[in-house]
Amino acid sequence: MAPNSIYYFLPSKTDPVEYDFSALRYLISVGRQAIEPTITALQRPKYQFPSMQVLDADALDIELLYRQCLPASCIGVRLGLPIVEISQYLYLFSTCQTLILNHIDRHLDLSRSHTLRDPALLLADVHAVMCYAVAQLYSGMQDHSCGGDEPAALSEMSAVSELIIQSMYDNYATRFNVELLHNPDLALSAYNHPVCSRHLGSGFYSSSIRGLYAYFRIEIPDSLNSILPDMRRLRQRVDELCDLFEDTATGLINYPVALLLSVGDYRARATELIMAMWDQCRRITGSRASDAGRTSLALLADPALQHMHSALLQMLEESGALSKCYAEASDLWMDIRGRTSRTMPESIADVIRVVVDLKRALLERIAKSNWDDQISHTFFDILAEDMGNMP
Repeated sequence: MAPNSIYYFLPSKTDPVEYDFSALRYLISVGRQAIEPTITALQRPKYQFPSMQVLDADALDIELLYRQCLPASCIGVRLGLPIVEISQYLYLFSTCQTLILNHIDRHLDLSRSHTLRDPALLLADVHAVMCYAVAQLYSGMQDHSCGGDEPAALSEMSAVSELIIQSMYDNYATRFNVELLHNPDLALSAYNHPVCSRHLGSGFYSSSIRGLYAYFRIEIPDSLNSILPDMRRLRQRVDELCDLFEDTATGLINYPVALLLSVGDYRARATELIMAMWDQCRRITGSRASDAGRTSLALLADPALQHMHSALLQMLEESGALSKCYAEASDLWMDIRGRTSRTMPESIADVIRVVVDLKRALLERIAKSNWDDQISHTFFDILAEDMGNMP
């Protein structure tokens, strides 16, 4: 399918919900021919012990695999690389990075994990998470394709993943950190760190795309390589706005909240409110310590936390923190879009523009819905329609 400007997002004209459906469907139509064989291969039994096979079967998250494989898959297709070999690379990427980091992250964050069939298996038991992650790594190390440069691809992926796993642990280790709560400048300065910034906390754009080029022994264009960190920053900036409730209630001082705490007129009230949210979170988690899945649902449904979050949102809006975050993310999106159009071949630029436009559409959507990510369709609605139109 040739690049098509109908899939570009125009904030003042394009409906963000409709764009999410049409743009994702477009990317799926380009990348699915390599992703579907990857998923089929991942679904084959590969463990000797039935107990580990049960974990593996329940852990395969089709939506996550699609979303994290789409950028690299689409670029590979645009470059005219062999579909079978793109799929072999995506298998390596999935087993040695995506499935490992995702499940560790979900456990550390008490993620809802709606797309898993049985979240309790991987969320409630840290031993299951630990053993599954290591088993996946060893499994990926044993699989060899027919000609790709696996060591080079793994080197590129691990350079990113080594920082991501540290970032994930740091987020966990600094939850309910009163020092950050009372000294928001510490949190803000950490966001400005060139390597350890939480705005770089999502790595799959860099690792999957850099790994793809290394696997096929192709030098990645400077124009693409230089944009990847900013794509990660854009994704994290938007996702932190989506995750305001979950982050704040479970002890994280994210960028929007750090901005609020740095405003003198709001600092005392915001600090008192956040401390109350943390105390309520501790009461809820303390009574359900053995079941992380139920704990997450209880946090989401708690009326007291919801009430306090509404008050926090009001302060974030009144202080200008949300509008500042919105403007900074929008400006970053515009910068990425401009650089992409000026410096990249159109076939690749088309993929990158649609990927970043999806995040810009999400930003617009949550800004119009009181910073709550509600959408009328699911990823599987999009996938089902596209698969229904397969040739």
